[in-house]
Amino acid sequence: MSHEPPIYLDYASTYPRREEVMAARRQFEESSYANVGRANYDLAEAALVAYQDSKKTVAAWIGCEPVEVLYTYSATYAINLLALTMEHNGVIQKGDTILLSLSEHHANIVPWQMLAERVGAVVKFVWLDEHYCIDLDDLKNKLDNTVKVVSLQYASNVTGAIHPLEKVRDIIGSERLFIVDASQMGLHWPLSMSDIHCDAMVLSWHKMMADTGIGVLALWKVLQKAWQSPVSGGWAINFVHTDGYEQAGIPERWEPGTPHITGAVTLWAAVGYLQKISPEQKKDYAHLIELIDARFESYIARGLQVFHSRKTGSIGVWSFALSGKHPSDIADVFADQGICLRSGHHCCEPLHEHLWVAWTVRMSIGYDTTQAEIERFFAVLESLL
Repeated sequence: MSHEPPIYLDYASTYPRREEVMAARRQFEESSYANVGRANYDLAEAALVAYQDSKKTVAAWIGCEPVEVLYTYSATYAINLLALTMEHNGVIQKGDTILLSLSEHHANIVPWQMLAERVGAVVKFVWLDEHYCIDLDDLKNKLDNTVKVVSLQYASNVTGAIHPLEKVRDIIGSERLFIVDASQMGLHWPLSMSDIHCDAMVLSWHKMMADTGIGVLALWKVLQKAWQSPVSGGWAINFVHTDGYEQAGIPERWEPGTPHITGAVTLWAAVGYLQKISPEQKKDYAHLIELIDARFESYIARGLQVFHSRKTGSIGVWSFALSGKHPSDIADVFADQGICLRSGHHCCEPLHEHLWVAWTVRMSIGYDTTQAEIERFFAVLESLL
């Protein structure tokens, strides 16, 4: 095991929190910690203001109104909540089709498969092009009158591909629900639900320097009002009697129980940090991607398989496999040298099946990654070839 400071190259899994984020959490817990809602004392009112300010900040980052920002446990829970909601409200019924892509994370596959099992619907998958992006022609070919939901990731946690989601709405029409998993994308620049014309967007905020255990479901208020929530309890009701209840208005009906208030504060601080990332830092990040692509390319003739979208604008995520070596063993070698990678199928088994590889090692970079760290990574990789 290396005694040098670790080289963190696992940003696609989670982004280490920065001091600004941790300081915001400490300040809240030391000065304003209380439960939100239905209290008039100063601490509770300060906590509620912090919670609401967090939603305003997140809404500005993803292009919606604060009332349309719903906090959940995670992006995975958010998609499960959407699937349950569609079942609960009869949106998906027997014979209906849900379209996904082969690149999806399991979080955007299994909840739909479970829904399909329960109601007799069908899940189908859209193929990928040579850049590992969704094949828009195949999307067109798979559209028929049974398709009710199209749910797609914005960027891949395996190949770094950014999908052309801005073209999807025109293809699928206004009558179908369009859901976006932006878990890998929210870090890189402000998003716009309005520009993408999606109906819902989910994000995993620990990938954006905030706490674990908090995610976002952004859902247009017209849908929030039209649908009843399949989960409820305290905070989410107008009244409860022995013979019935009435769900609250929006957004409360979608957020039963005490929310992750400190997590919401870290979201506010994380967005503040991301807003300060300069154009120069983003340019350096893009340049580093080009350098890494070139280095990986030089190893392909030596038995290395590399899976990364070479399309302009992809994010810094590479997955690779080396003939005759198990990905877990490769990751162990890197770990012994203090380099943090991840091995496995990265919760993307259908994509790995499509790539004809069982597992890969993944390297992913952040805005803090240096060229020296990348040189160290390739020095270790060289020793394995």
